[in-house]
Amino acid sequence: MIFDTKENLYGTTHDGGAYGNGVVFRVTSKGKETVLHSFTGEDGARPNAGLIFDAKENLYGTTDAGGGYGNGVVFKVSSKGKETVLHSFTGEDGADPYARLIFDAKGNLYGTTYDGGAYGGGVVFKLSSKGKETVLYSFTPKTSGGAYPYVGLIFDANGNLYGTTAFADSDTYGVVFKLTP
Repeated sequence: MIFDTKENLYGTTHDGGAYGNGVVFRVTSKGKETVLHSFTGEDGARPNAGLIFDAKENLYGTTDAGGGYGNGVVFKVSSKGKETVLHSFTGEDGADPYARLIFDAKGNLYGTTYDGGAYGGGVVFKLSSKGKETVLYSFTPKTSGGAYPYVGLIFDANGNLYGTTAFADSDTYGVVFKLTP
């Protein structure tokens, strides 16, 4: 859940809404709820992670299913409720994005997918402000480098990305990783 500058609360539901695929909602400081968007499946399904705002108070998030290939999407919802799919995951470029996105100073979005990618262990991706997706790293299951990132990323002051994976090789239950710019 996140607040806007007027103390409205925004969030998602994994299920429900007009099509049963989840919603993006707003609750005012007086408790009035508004569904801003109901996911149809074609435009994403099952939002799982939190939302973030840009400077214009547009909301950004992910769904872990639906979209053009069934592997989830990155979406934008305006404060008026207009939804735009920014990227549909194919599987080869990632699948099942469960974690919250982050912005860099240039307006690029960064995130992870739990599955998919070149080796099937998930990816770290960048989505440019113009909508071009770049896979920055593909995780390989059953290696000491970890696989299946489940939570979001953070930046340090030098632009390095940090995150965690849910699993690694047979001796470890996950790793903390660092990706340099």
